[in-house]
Amino acid sequence: MLSNRKLSLLLIILFPLLLASLCIIQDFKNMDKYIKYEYDPSYYNETIDTKIPADSTVLMYKDNYGGFPMDGNSYAVIQLTQKGKKSFIKTTDKNDKWHSLPIKKDFEEAIGVFDNDDEDSFGPDISKIKNGIYYFRDRYAENYPEESKTNINDRYAYNFTVAIFDFDTNKLHIYTVDT
Repeated sequence: MLSNRKLSLLLIILFPLLLASLCIIQDFKNMDKYIKYEYDPSYYNETIDTKIPADSTVLMYKDNYGGFPMDGNSYAVIQLTQKGKKSFIKTTDKNDKWHSLPIKKDFEEAIGVFDNDDEDSFGPDISKIKNGIYYFRDRYAENYPEESKTNINDRYAYNFTVAIFDFDTNKLHIYTVDT
């Protein structure tokens, strides 16, 4: 039979282990809440200030956030249906943040900085998209208005979102960079 002291010691050791195990199990049960949102097209509506049609499909999502807080980039490719394309174009026509391609040269250079042969690097290959529209949001300039006139490539950090809609493939590329 265990003495009271041994029983107390055993409970002191087992209780935290049991509690930690329950927390881990509960976290795994809720994990789908954290993973699936990236594959819901409506998740990106706020990111690009534009409603993405509900019948769209997220084909791919990648990100490398997770090291230094708020430092990384993400890339999503969303397939729009033909009906969705018409609806999306009508919506972008009413939004002055969307422009016809080609992308401004300094924005193109900023995007290219993060799209190289490094395995941690990914993003849209904008050289292949000839027919479409783009959205560019410069979050660095929003946070530091005094820097808004400085060329994006001459700043201390990159904080931007670019979306490119390819009319030929009906694919919407959304790329976010935070350094």
